[in-house]
Amino acid sequence: MALLQLSNLQLSYRLNDQMLGVLDRVDLKIDRGEMIAILGPSGSGKSTLLYILGCLLKPTSGSFKFLDREVTLMSGDQLADLRSHSIGFVFQQFHLLPRASVLENVLLAAKYSAREGDGRTPAEIEARAFDLIEHVGLTEHIHHTPNQLSGGQQQRVAIARALLNNPQLILADEPTGNLDSKSSGQVLDMLQKVNASGHTVILITHDPTVAARCARTVRISDGRLQDSKEEYGNSLVAAAPAPSVAGFRRSSFSLRAIAGNLLRHKGRSILTMLGVTIGIAAVLSTVTLGSYAREKILEGYEVMGSNKLIVRASPRWRMRATDVTKMKFEGVDQVHDIQPIRRLFPEIELLSPVVQDWIGTVEFGGRSLDQVSALGVTPEYFAITNRQPILGRIFNRFHVENHSRVCVIGYDIGKKLFGRDSPIHQVLQINGSNNKQYSCQVIGVLASQTSNNEWNKPNTQVLMPDSFLSLMASRWNSKPYEFNMRIARTASAEDLGKKIQRFFRLKYGKSVSVNVDADQILVSQMGKFLNIFAMLLAGVGFISLAVGGIGITNMMLVSVTERIKEIGLRKALGARDLEIFVQLLVEAVLLCSVAGAIGIIGGIGGYHGILYLSAKLFPQVQFEWVFSLSAILISTSCILLVGVASGVLPALRARRLEVVEALRNE
Repeated sequence: MALLQLSNLQLSYRLNDQMLGVLDRVDLKIDRGEMIAILGPSGSGKSTLLYILGCLLKPTSGSFKFLDREVTLMSGDQLADLRSHSIGFVFQQFHLLPRASVLENVLLAAKYSAREGDGRTPAEIEARAFDLIEHVGLTEHIHHTPNQLSGGQQQRVAIARALLNNPQLILADEPTGNLDSKSSGQVLDMLQKVNASGHTVILITHDPTVAARCARTVRISDGRLQDSKEEYGNSLVAAAPAPSVAGFRRSSFSLRAIAGNLLRHKGRSILTMLGVTIGIAAVLSTVTLGSYAREKILEGYEVMGSNKLIVRASPRWRMRATDVTKMKFEGVDQVHDIQPIRRLFPEIELLSPVVQDWIGTVEFGGRSLDQVSALGVTPEYFAITNRQPILGRIFNRFHVENHSRVCVIGYDIGKKLFGRDSPIHQVLQINGSNNKQYSCQVIGVLASQTSNNEWNKPNTQVLMPDSFLSLMASRWNSKPYEFNMRIARTASAEDLGKKIQRFFRLKYGKSVSVNVDADQILVSQMGKFLNIFAMLLAGVGFISLAVGGIGITNMMLVSVTERIKEIGLRKALGARDLEIFVQLLVEAVLLCSVAGAIGIIGGIGGYHGILYLSAKLFPQVQFEWVFSLSAILISTSCILLVGVASGVLPALRARRLEVVEALRNE
């Protein structure tokens, strides 16, 4: 039965718009079990014929059948499967992995042929490799690398590798070309034994004495064959069993092997990883610190009530008589303004008018305090501004309705006027505007509250019922021109502010000027600014990471250039293009993953160091342990993204390499 059959096969290529022929109308039939020599001088086309027989190169036209299957119609993956299961290669240049041991080089043949259902376990494959190494006489060198072996020993390793999968066909390309006469004889003896065991052997040579060792010689000259089968006869022997090429392929690569590839150049790998490590550490630190700073800054505003709306309505004193077309505004009125606003705008949860009187001083027991302000408010004001007493209590609706002479004082007033004594039930003497004097009984002291307002500090305020202060303040300050509101968190402070302004304009016309201040709007704007700041900060980290990714891409491209022959060998042994692509991609991802893991650890330690130093340099900053899950997830995603992005280009380049060109690469 024919193992190979070539009919009218031709191969040509285009050079400068001219077609050049390499093989011309080749007809060849090779039966199972033959040992055949293809003899010809350099440039005769014999190596090209071998590449076609080995399914490494497709002919331009004609038919090529392997076990009655038309090879010219097969896809790249089908050809790779055929090579891995049915063909063994012995190259003139040996093509051994330089940093792999003898055992690892032999086992490379099984890397792309293992499939479920073939009846071989990894242990059985390794046992066969040991047997073959012993058979070729290299047991003592099993852990040596190729540079520790002679040329003849390296060729014997290649023969053992070719036999590992028990292929139908052994192709030997000038197997004695780089060997001395003694080693050449040993290799030819071994190939004859391989043929005697049932394998078909095709030997490419330019040496007639080598061809004479084969039972049949086919001469090739200028791309044409001269078959001498009748002259030498046919040495058919029992054929080797044909392994099935069907089935599901196992994973053709391992993390251990990939890690070994990366460790070929440890220094280069470490320096390349350093760029990614710094980039990931920068991303993690900047994202975490940006988020932390934003949270802490906005938290300070939340304490004062981020959903607070302040409306200030003031009369236009210089308005002309012709401008008065509606009711004249003289202050916010409870009946005409406050109550209608509550009814019209249900998004208002709490509302308190504010009567404000600037006080010269407050006095108690011979002590006095300057630059104090008095606010007349309702009990709702304390909830609106998120102010709570640390001593005593706040006044209630009863105090408002009865104009009670009670007050709640700010933290600094209680501390400076009363020291360690309790101010509760004590009476404060107040020197108001226009030298008007009045007094109130302290019923509570408010907790300290920070503020950036230099003119109205909450810790130096005296808060009393608005009904009482309206009676005590001067005529100009007896009416409220301001009211504070707490609105629902789902409501828009900006929209509500515009509605209230429209309400006053429709009612009072040009006699009123209305301004709306909203902490919520401020917080929103501050949040947007802090988001931009955090993004810019994170951008620095991403730039560092991008530089590291480019470094990995460069390293992988250099690695592909250095490993062109290896990649060609893997493809010759049956590696699919996708498997080569995945292997290079996984190498890049693994490199990034290791560097990224170190970067995450370094980033966490780095930003905690920054927080610790900040706490030491600035007493108002407290050190905290901060772990941002979102920042870690972003960093992890960046590791995978950079790994894939940096590996795609080198992997594509490796995938597109032609097997023959890769094997011939110098």
